Amino acid sequence: AEYMGVSRISKVTMKQKLAILYLIDSICQSSHMKLNETGKDALIEAYLNQTYHSMNQIIKLVCPSPTTSSPLPQQHCESVSKVLSLWITRRMFPTEIVQCAAKVANLSLDLSNQSSKRSTPDSGRKEHQREKELKTEGRSHSKTTPPTPSSHSSSSSLQNKLIEGRRLTFNESQITKEALTQPVVYIWDLDEVLLLLNPLINGQFAERMKKDIGTCMELGERLEKLVYNFADQHMFFKDIELVDQHHIDAVSNEDDGTDLRNYNFKDNLSGNIDTPENRKKLAYRYRIIKNLYQKISLDYLLSEEEFKDFKSAKNDADLYMGGWLDIAIQLIKSTQKDKYATNIIVSSGQLVLAFAKCLLFDLSQLISVDCIFSSQNLGRQSILETIVKKYGRAVYYCFGTGIETEKACVEIGIPFLKVKTHTDMKQLQKQFEKIREWREIN
Repeated sequence: AEYMGVSRISKVTMKQKLAILYLIDSICQSSHMKLNETGKDALIEAYLNQTYHSMNQIIKLVCPSPTTSSPLPQQHCESVSKVLSLWITRRMFPTEIVQCAAKVANLSLDLSNQSSKRSTPDSGRKEHQREKELKTEGRSHSKTTPPTPSSHSSSSSLQNKLIEGRRLTFNESQITKEALTQPVVYIWDLDEVLLLLNPLINGQFAERMKKDIGTCMELGERLEKLVYNFADQHMFFKDIELVDQHHIDAVSNEDDGTDLRNYNFKDNLSGNIDTPENRKKLAYRYRIIKNLYQKISLDYLLSEEEFKDFKSAKNDADLYMGGWLDIAIQLIKSTQKDKYATNIIVSSGQLVLAFAKCLLFDLSQLISVDCIFSSQNLGRQSILETIVKKYGRAVYYCFGTGIETEKACVEIGIPFLKVKTHTDMKQLQKQFEKIREWREIN
């Protein structure tokens, strides 16, 4: 939300808010055109992802509900509706996300020109771009990677696999007997599966579970604010924000072991991470974060009031989500009873924020700091390839909800399991227990 300048939007006039929405729209349209030409651009993808995750907040500010402000001019509302309708008809963002944003602002959309073919959940890009990505070569690694599609028929075959996969949520048969005889690596989406922060913030959880969207977004924004404040205070987030990496050891070679007890951390990082000096400064900060994650308890870092505020927000969210957070913790614990299993966390957000979330939500006691990855800069497929390369010969399972992760798994050859409901989570826990029992017997 801060990346999009949401807090700034709230401080300007309605006319200026509409101008900001037009600016965002212009940048998004240009970004999609650029992606159609180049196929991939990390900065553009990061901007589009942030717009996607902040959309409800942006529209809520640009076109506030009449119950919270004076009635808006009809022309203002129509202008916002036109932008949102355009985002759907041009498949710039997923239909359900845009419709959710419109619903929050009580807007009606004109979709008369929309194709019957809907955008997919996690990317919302034009099908032309998807086909171009599916045909792109040069993404090979190790023996687990299948040949890259080089013909129209191969691309169609991959699309068919994706379509077939979307019909599935969870099936016990997808955990194969290979997982009983080899080391197994479970890859979890932090924001979409374990914590559900993104579905709370953008209202998707409310849509999925038929709950009140306003309450959903309010809880998500409340937790998000606490996470950002924690990362700012204890994890150098303001310093690292523009130079954050995909893994805690990404710049560890730059750390010369300097005693940091009297080090001046006010010597801020600049935006250029390519210089040796800045890489060393980043490595120092990562060292502090790593030690904090591994050795410091949450009640030591937070004041009594901060601890109380977070526990209250967390409990309220978990109650609203039907105990989802507690189920997620128990699910990870059930895998840890198997000494051959490794849990990996992947976040679409920044790495430092992922550390903050794991500490705040009690995952740091279960997931090692070097088992956390961020796909924000490299993209989901590159991160999955990095994980497979690091952990080598094993059986891999990836749990998520989004099309980007699903597509990446199909490309690499990793089974992808959708986890969207409480039933999915509980079935997984039962299956993990079966795997552990079978190992113990044999």
